[in-house]
Amino acid sequence: QVCYAIHDSDGSYAKFIGTSMESVLENTTAPLAFHILHDGTLTSLNREKFQRLTDEYGAAVAFYDLPALQGPFLDRAYALLADVWLSYYSKAVLYRFFVWQILPRDVQRAIYFDADILLNMDIRQLWREPTGPCGLAAVGDIAVQHNPERYNLIRDGFFDARRYFNSGVLLMDREAFTGDETWIQETLHFFQQYPAADFPDQDVMNYFFGEDYRQLPYTYNQLVEWERLQQHG
Repeated sequence: QVCYAIHDSDGSYAKFIGTSMESVLENTTAPLAFHILHDGTLTSLNREKFQRLTDEYGAAVAFYDLPALQGPFLDRAYALLADVWLSYYSKAVLYRFFVWQILPRDVQRAIYFDADILLNMDIRQLWREPTGPCGLAAVGDIAVQHNPERYNLIRDGFFDARRYFNSGVLLMDREAFTGDETWIQETLHFFQQYPAADFPDQDVMNYFFGEDYRQLPYTYNQLVEWERLQQHG
């Protein structure tokens, strides 16, 4: 069960998710189901392309219109973020918050990927990993950990840089993760209280789950730019 989120203002972003999906399909022999968290910017043509891609590999795909399902919350959140984060980040950064509010009840475990993730391993390796007490597993953000002074809330002591995780790869278990569903509503208070946060989705998730998530090996979310810097100095 693999999730992606998309806000595609000019129709050109879907190809990145399609490429990531194909890398999962090419490297995994187990049955796969994809869940696309989208809004009205997903064109019918790109939706058809996602369907054809999954059909080609015998996988399943489902689509979820987030504004239709979670519109009131998103409207309030965007109003708070408009002057700061949404000038740079996509509206879809918040969609991952709602995985367990919208996926079918029989889905008990899911993986979330950002669109820039390319798989070079069988996804079952990640699928079999345990999560933490909060039902979440993720990879520590190596760039943040090595340069904590560059990030406002870490520099101000809100997060332990050694525990700060990257939200581009998330392994989630429904039962534990949804034990306290109030955190989503509390994110609005977070946005108001910490306008200097660097990453709208990532800072929020670290704020609520940073202490109890399970830290996965770095191999599950290697940052290409970081690796190149280490190789070339």
